[in-house]
Amino acid sequence: MVIHVMPNPYFRLSASPNPTSDVLQVTIDNETQQVKALNKDENINIELIDFNTATKRKSWSFKNVQNTFNLSVANLPKGQYIIRVTKGNFKQTKQIIVN
Repeated sequence: MVIHVMPNPYFRLSASPNPTSDVLQVTIDNETQQVKALNKDENINIELIDFNTATKRKSWSFKNVQNTFNLSVANLPKGQYIIRVTKGNFKQTKQIIVN
């Protein structure tokens, strides 16, 4: 399975520090009106996917009331990963490195 990392016009996704070995801070900003209009009860789902095997390694779920998330990656093997954020029907991905 190939995972394509593509830009998304609905929101911007940033992740820092990148590379990381402990805590990754994921931020969603520059949302369009469509994304801002989502109900606060909607979940924001974040998945961490191994870049080489396309295997989901971790996942988190948050209510749609914040835009910054601190995610522990401390116990993951070193390597390349994809962060996939789903907010309503809108998705965005970002490549990260765990070292």
